[in-house]
Amino acid sequence: MISFKYMNVRNYFLYFGMLSTLAQYTFCHTDQIEVFKKKFNGISIFYRDPHPALTASVLRGLSKLNITYNINPGSSHTIYDVALCLQDANLLRQAIKFKEKQLVKKVVVGPNMFARTYEENHLMANKTIDGYLVPSEWTRIACIQDEPPVERIIHVWPAGVDSDYWAPQNLDRKNTKKVLIYWKTEPQSFCDRVKKILIEYGWEPVTIKYGSYNQDQYKNVLNQVKFAVFISQSESQGLALAECWSMNIPTLVWDPKRLFYLGKHYDPVTACPYLTSNTGARWKEFNELEGLLKNLASSWKQFCPREWVLNNMTDEVSADLLLKIINE
Repeated sequence: MISFKYMNVRNYFLYFGMLSTLAQYTFCHTDQIEVFKKKFNGISIFYRDPHPALTASVLRGLSKLNITYNINPGSSHTIYDVALCLQDANLLRQAIKFKEKQLVKKVVVGPNMFARTYEENHLMANKTIDGYLVPSEWTRIACIQDEPPVERIIHVWPAGVDSDYWAPQNLDRKNTKKVLIYWKTEPQSFCDRVKKILIEYGWEPVTIKYGSYNQDQYKNVLNQVKFAVFISQSESQGLALAECWSMNIPTLVWDPKRLFYLGKHYDPVTACPYLTSNTGARWKEFNELEGLLKNLASSWKQFCPREWVLNNMTDEVSADLLLKIINE
């Protein structure tokens, strides 16, 4: 039981804000669940060596919405009406055969199937496929450029984050001077320049290098910092950003808007597809970063990153969007 007697004003509103969000969520998401359950008996999820954060979000979200699913069913007798293929072209071919034999009603392909959409002899152009999930608008455009026939089935679908796990434990960061530098790309000299600028403006940078931490370590750092600076040339979605926002940490994101990958110059492209004025700001040149730091105090009032995640990018919100796509 929660004691209100000793609850300060900030925590009081945070608590009732969460109750309000939950009530709105329950009301808004009922329709898609009911429509799905009338049309389909469940979802069979096919994957090998998946993107762990994305797959975990799908499983958590479907569980929270009380949707029946299984993983890599061993026989045709245990396959549900919807085949969701998150990875592996051979599993996708198998799902296509299941639909051709009328063992499934729909085949939906996840966002980690191919690096370039025309791979595997243009498998994604197969007319048996009903849906193709991509994590953001710029990746949607890139996929259609690679394989124009997918335009009829492509949907923007961002994975969600576990907002219960990624919840701030230190609600009062008012006086901290620590700042996270999330370093994914670019040479050491670039990161050092960012660090030098932060120090010049009175901040104490803490650096995390992509691929060298676990989620508990990341969460521990986020509990200590005031905001984060992200260095990554591009992101198809940016789940690490969303985890940061869920911890109520705004982000200042380097966004050069350029990428050459696997023989392709991408245009458009971004390092922060879901960044808004509520979750942070973007910069391209070092002087722009300095400008953001100078005006940070005035910008702070509009930052509400956790609220944005609760409304737009939780596991439940993501799973509900998945149901909506399947229901169409």
